[in-house]
Amino acid sequence: MSIPDSPQPCHQPSASRSWLVAAMVFVAGVTIGVHWPCVRNGFLDWDDTRYVESLRQHPQLSWSTIRWAFGRTGHDYYSPLTWLTYVADIHHHEISPYAFHRTSVVLHGVNAALVVALSWLILQMAGPRRNDHWVIAGVTGLIFGIHPVQVESVAWVAERKTVLCGCFCLLGALAYLRAVGGLKRRLGWWFMVLAATAAALLAKPMAVSLPVALVALDLYPLRRFDRARWKTCLNEKLILFALAVVGGWLTYYSVKQVGAMEALGAVSATERMGIAARGFGFYLEKLLWPVRLSPFYPFDGTMRLTRPDVMLGLALVGVVVGTCVLLYRRRPAWAATGMWVGAFLLPVSGLMQVGAQAAADRYLYLPVGAVVLLVIGGLAAAYRRFGIPGRAAVASLVVCYCLFLGYRSRAQIAAWRNDETLWRTAFRYYPDSGMINRQLATALQREGKLREALVYAQRTVVVAPEVADAHETLGILYADLRRCPEALAELEIALHLDPTDQRALYFLARCQIQLEQPQQALHTLQRLVELNPQLAASLRQDPAFAELAGKF
Repeated sequence: MSIPDSPQPCHQPSASRSWLVAAMVFVAGVTIGVHWPCVRNGFLDWDDTRYVESLRQHPQLSWSTIRWAFGRTGHDYYSPLTWLTYVADIHHHEISPYAFHRTSVVLHGVNAALVVALSWLILQMAGPRRNDHWVIAGVTGLIFGIHPVQVESVAWVAERKTVLCGCFCLLGALAYLRAVGGLKRRLGWWFMVLAATAAALLAKPMAVSLPVALVALDLYPLRRFDRARWKTCLNEKLILFALAVVGGWLTYYSVKQVGAMEALGAVSATERMGIAARGFGFYLEKLLWPVRLSPFYPFDGTMRLTRPDVMLGLALVGVVVGTCVLLYRRRPAWAATGMWVGAFLLPVSGLMQVGAQAAADRYLYLPVGAVVLLVIGGLAAAYRRFGIPGRAAVASLVVCYCLFLGYRSRAQIAAWRNDETLWRTAFRYYPDSGMINRQLATALQREGKLREALVYAQRTVVVAPEVADAHETLGILYADLRRCPEALAELEIALHLDPTDQRALYFLARCQIQLEQPQQALHTLQRLVELNPQLAASLRQDPAFAELAGKF
């Protein structure tokens, strides 16, 4: 596809725009249809229930609720707009999973339609203009919408922030192309870029990458990044970078307060490089062939640079970066795609580790569209050169791949139905993960399947013997099964590893009462009240401690 030296304003016949609108509506409808089973899923005890408990105190939109949403620093990611959408979900309804899931599904459908519009505008500005651009854009939006890696962001209520932030990022990119894609800058569209960037940052800090992604659009299709104009391209975005810095600081402060970010010294620089390098290869694999998708990808040992998968990832990054640099003049679309993907993946690649996961499907939410547009654009160019058999083969390949993606997405949605299905799916791929075994044991315990839960809890202390939560989970299960001596032993190990474990102290006191050790139980309760004085009143009313009510 030849590319002009500068973008041209888009003046297309109304028929072309009509087909574009039809493609947007079709893609949004199919995307919503594929993900609609999400509305039958429940809340997960993996952030969802914690969010719901916070929302019970602010069930209606009001000025106090808005102040609360914007003042939630130091609790989680700073995402006040996302919290307000949750409040809007329950403003006219009871707190139910259906309302939350419905909004996320519809938002994702809107995003798929926006990807169609953005892809079409990129193709039109790149030139030469063709009547099949709406087809390429439609297929790109469809694959973006139904790709299985998107299920995590849509089916997990707590990840509404990814879908909402993605919506504002796509709107910002569209507005940016309109603002600078003509012969002169259009201030109205430029103000929309600023508003969309600010809104995206208030939805999820992932939007700190948006200014860099807009630079990628300067590379292609705008072709503005030459010697004469590169300073202008950067200077005009200074306010966007300033917004990103503020958003980044709020993120760092929030996740640091809740202890979600690993200290820089806890993981060496080479290990962080290994995690990041392995991640790029991992994500490319999941994009092209989305199988073995897990809700949680645990770390699997030290990420030394000599590991085969890390070396492969480093080689892949080197090849991709080198190719983009060497062929920048001839293939600017490759460089722009690499920059867009790198902008959104690099902050979550492991260089600044947040959370206990080695990777996550949700990190691919926005990169999917850029990679798909590049691939589908290449297939379209090949399609034009082929004869009838070749064209039939290309069309059949795309159709079969889309059907495969839809099938895999439906299967992945079922994995997010409840806590048990979620952790059974993760266990299928990572049976030796201590966290996954513990989470599955807890989910089964909550459903009353104590005997089955015990198997996974026992497995947890075998694979993670130095983790206090593993012994706490097993101890509580033994207590529920009225095997108090075994519960006592496990809870004491948990408290040796973590003396501040309040749940372990509570169940230890209950076991001590059942084993007729009132003095030891009293001492345990006193330790618990010292850690959390607010528990004193409820503990005194607990029937299990009736004989000790006046002594602590």
